[in-house]
Amino acid sequence: MKIFIGTEEIASLLSGLAFGFRSLGHQVTTYTSAKNKFYNTHQYDIVRGTLVNDLIHYWDWKFLPKRLKDYSKRIDTFISIPYLKWKNRKLIEENDVFIFIWRPWLHESYLFPLLKKKGKKIICIHVGTDVRHVSAFEQQYGIDTSGWGDFFTKEKPDPKIRKIRYHELYADIIYSVPDQAGLYLRSYNHLRLALNKSKNIVYNIPARKVPLIVHAPSRSAIKGTEIINATIERLKKEGIELEYKLIENLPNEQLLKLLSEADILCDELNLHGPGVLSAEAMAAGCAVATRCLNMPPFQPPVCAVTPDNLYESLKRLITDITYRTELAADGKKFADNFNDPVNIAGKMLEDLERKTTADYEAGFFMQHYQLPAATGLTAKAKQLTQQVIKKLNLQSKADEYGLAKRGLV
Repeated sequence: MKIFIGTEEIASLLSGLAFGFRSLGHQVTTYTSAKNKFYNTHQYDIVRGTLVNDLIHYWDWKFLPKRLKDYSKRIDTFISIPYLKWKNRKLIEENDVFIFIWRPWLHESYLFPLLKKKGKKIICIHVGTDVRHVSAFEQQYGIDTSGWGDFFTKEKPDPKIRKIRYHELYADIIYSVPDQAGLYLRSYNHLRLALNKSKNIVYNIPARKVPLIVHAPSRSAIKGTEIINATIERLKKEGIELEYKLIENLPNEQLLKLLSEADILCDELNLHGPGVLSAEAMAAGCAVATRCLNMPPFQPPVCAVTPDNLYESLKRLITDITYRTELAADGKKFADNFNDPVNIAGKMLEDLERKTTADYEAGFFMQHYQLPAATGLTAKAKQLTQQVIKKLNLQSKADEYGLAKRGLV
């Protein structure tokens, strides 16, 4: 089978999935709009998708100065249009399954109907802020998002609703997790995070009496870094012996080495993990402390923490070496199975063939979601929502829960 995977490298998931499908004997084309600075050793079949950049990537012209590479982007518009049209047709005709992480290479409104018309399979993988809106997250989980910054708190829900509706209309399968699914109408399957085997994570449980705790936030406000730092200081002042490293902007290869040396990863307090970093930490032998919903089918061996119980939880992880090392050993077993890219690729193909029952039912948007104050939806977003409701035979529920009164249709 020929499988396309694109178009954003988020936490190395794209490369991990490619490894899984190739290991099963499938032909894979990887596509990314740009290389991720944290995974600069990863290679892709297509980068950006324009003629000049494809040539730069193909021949690996490292000697070209950055200024010239940047200039090449400006001329792409003029010389690449026929090439892009040819390549779009080539990608569509040659592949059987299309797996999209974050976004497709063309807008969903154009590409998805075309793919379905040609009988292609579509898998949409949602990974976080591509579909999560703070208004739904805050309403659903009661977590204050006001300190997350304008990037999150000032964005409108309309674009994300439109994006999600196209996926709900055309995708064969959607993979996601509950805390980012507050705007969904359609049921979905649990997103299993593929760990890239090329990383060669070294498994080691140090079992130190004075443990090394690592916190490596991608965005400090969202991860709860301020609370974690304050809790660490409180523990130190009380005479609890520990070593603490706050890591930011470290390339993934170096971070993985640090995780193999560490005893504990304190990951996140607001979003529900474990995410890729926690999975990497479990594979490396760390005991993981992270917020977790801990609901079927996802019950990972982590120390579930919140701002309210972080102090007690970290104190136990630090002082109870047996508890810490047993949790780390269980985490390794879990990651080896649940996050194995070959297992994940096989499960995806099974889901496509068998059309298995979805793991989660989406109900929050239908039953409870309220638009933020002074916010409305475009006619297009309402129209797409109506189309999904009709496709899923949810008209009676939409009337029962008053979607029209809430301005959602």
